[in-house]
This record gives sequence, structure tokens and C-alpha cells, in this order.
Amino acid sequence: KGAYDERLVLLKLDSLGNMLWLKYPADTINTINPIKLIQTRDNGLAILGYQPSYGNFILKTDSVGNLLWKIRYPDTLFAYTWLYDLIETLDGGFILCGGYTLNYKIHPTAQDIGYIIKTDSIGNIKWKKTYIDSTFNNLGHIIQFPDSNYFVMGSTYNNWDRRYAMSKKLKSNGEVVWTRLFQ
Repeated sequence: KGAYDERLVLLKLDSLGNMLWLKYPADTINTINPIKLIQTRDNGLAILGYQPSYGNFILKTDSVGNLLWKIRYPDTLFAYTWLYDLIETLDGGFILCGGYTLNYKIHPTAQDIGYIIKTDSIGNIKWKKTYIDSTFNNLGHIIQFPDSNYFVMGSTYNNWDRRYAMSKKLKSNGEVVWTRLFQ
């Protein structure tokens, strides 16, 4: 449309790189930052993204790129929320992980908090959990085991000099089974 419009473009190519289709999902004008794209069990796509002044979102398409739904995950308490990973869960929903920066007036001892959102199959939040292991926490990758438990990786640190790799095993409801730190 305008000279500075930025749109999300979905493009399907064959094995030789020839375009099979190109879609501009509705409601994706304005600076869209796609973070992760996955193919879902129904052969559609789920896209985790971020849009300034809109926040983090999941956009879901069918197998030919038509938009089925888009849902955002704002939270007014959080000064800055970032989500890095998205997977489709065994129950057909989704789980997202990342973190957020707290307003120091609300929680003066922790600044960055690990954050996980579990949704149903159409993106509605089933539960969300925060994880505070140190002053700074970040959850970057998550997988689900066949028993429905989760394994999440991230990092944690108290100051800029000492950073640790972190892993957590979580129950299917997000409760921590164990946490391990690695230097």
C-alpha cells in the first residue's frame, strides 16, 4: 500500500525454489517481526511474532497460507515482554517461552523474569507461569516429552560477570520438577 508499509509475507516454494503461492495474511501491515515459524499437524503454519505497540502474538494459517486467527498476548504489568520459542503441544495447543522485564517499583529484587504461556488450539491462554531464579532470567527454547512434561533451556545471572546456562524440567501444568545451572 504505502511506501513504508511492512507486511508479513508467506511464501511456499517447491524443492527447486519455484514459488507455489504467496500470501499476505490479513491484519499484518505495520512493522511485524516474525520470530519463529512452525508447521502444525494440520499442515498449516503457526507464527510467533512481535509487533511494536501490539505486543507478542501467534498467527495461525491453513495449509495454503490463509489466515485462520491471530491472537496477541499483552500484559500491562510488564514493561517489555519477549517470547522466543513456540511449539505445538501434544494436546493440539501451543506453548511459548521467553521472559519479561519487570518494573523495578513492583518487584525491586528481580529485573528479568522467565515466562511461559500455554494455550489451547486457537491461542487462548490456558495458563501462564513466571520463573524467578536470579536477578536476570531468560527462557529461550522448550520441547515437550511424550509424557506431556516439558524441558526448557535458558540462562540466568545475578550480574554481568557470572552467567549460567539453565535447564528446567516442568510438569504439564508448568510446575517445576527440577532446575539445573551450568557454568
